Amino acid sequence: MSNTLVLYIGQPEAGQALAAAAEARRSYLYPPQNLMDALGIYISYFPQITVIDMAVDYAEDVLYHLRSVDAKPIVLLGGQPRRLASVHRLPAEIKPDELLTALERIGEPQRVSNGLYHYA
Repeated sequence: MSNTLVLYIGQPEAGQALAAAAEARRSYLYPPQNLMDALGIYISYFPQITVIDMAVDYAEDVLYHLRSVDAKPIVLLGGQPRRLASVHRLPAEIKPDELLTALERIGEPQRVSNGLYHYA
């Protein structure tokens, strides 16, 4: 998970632990403090993966707004299961290293088209 930008919406203490673990893997974690920070960071930096701890009071609002701009992939920690494309759910009590390993699997680089057609 080298050089990956992760947007983490959650408790500050858990965010600090996750940021330290991400830094050890040469990745960076953006930990916003509120809804507007989270949306601003997403639009400004376009992180490769977004993690939302559903225990945070503004988690539903963040999820709603990020889904409205087709943010992918999103990982929810805890909360109720949802049937949404590109939204994954993991247990809320997951450890930082286990979470980063799961993010590696979920957030594997996607090929982005440059707008040109490729013929075989």
